[in-house]
Amino acid sequence: RDDARDARARAMAAYVAENAAGAVVHASDDATPWIDVDQRRIDAFATCANDHQYIHARDAPGGAIAHGFLTLSLLTPATAARTTPAWSTRAVNYGLNRVRFVRPVRAGARVRARAIKIVAARALPDAAGAETEYLVELETAPSASSASAERAELALVASWIVRHYV
Repeated sequence: RDDARDARARAMAAYVAENAAGAVVHASDDATPWIDVDQRRIDAFATCANDHQYIHARDAPGGAIAHGFLTLSLLTPATAARTTPAWSTRAVNYGLNRVRFVRPVRAGARVRARAIKIVAARALPDAAGAETEYLVELETAPSASSASAERAELALVASWIVRHYV
């Protein structure tokens, strides 16, 4: 058990050293799978958040819009497997430094996340804190000129801090 913990601690130290000054992690194929944002999900979130504003309702003029915080909350399931280093025994949400809701997400849309930059990584007692900048992309219809090409527009930008424990 101590040998495994020591190995994880060494891996954590290497991770912090590699990412202390920030690292670009964006690649064209690193997006998460698409997540459906259907009306049922919007209604369930409205109930949990006690936010039943008319723009989230099925019959809203122009169609229902997902809660910004619903879109933000989808970062957790979208990125869990991709952002937890192998040496980490658990990851804990430590907060957000910056969030911008760039474009509304309508009911029936699909979103995905993409890590674009590790802003900083810091060693902590028995842990490492990593601040990573994410994009949440909104699927858009392919253009007539490239009917098969996958297209996405920016819906949200977030700088998220997660602590990873040895």
